[in-house]
Amino acid sequence: MRDLRIGCLPVVDDDGNYVGIITDDSFFPQQKRVPFSREKLTWVLGAWVSNLEDLDDTMARLASHPVSESMQKRESVSADTPLEDLARRMLDNDLHHLVVTLGDKVDGVISRHDLAKLLLNPADAGS
Repeated sequence: MRDLRIGCLPVVDDDGNYVGIITDDSFFPQQKRVPFSREKLTWVLGAWVSNLEDLDDTMARLASHPVSESMQKRESVSADTPLEDLARRMLDNDLHHLVVTLGDKVDGVISRHDLAKLLLNPADAGS
């Protein structure tokens, strides 16, 4: 993802059906509150990290885990979804990417960046 400068990858099952997404945000540690506690722990790639000194060890351990353990299950949109609906869904849910499907198959990905480009160049929307 880093080498290709892409922010997400759709995840598919053995039949090529869309099942989730992994985003560049998954690779950055996030603070999450533990339920029924005042304590916050660090969450990265779908795993809890007890303290940041353990982050390198945790990342090395997680490198061999299957993508399914780190992906986010996220609804997709169809290619005929109005751009206004896409933008609203992205803003309301703080999403940077949405997978576009045709049936159960991945047809593409749209990002906030793509929507911003369309706003700046509406003539390009048809191409």
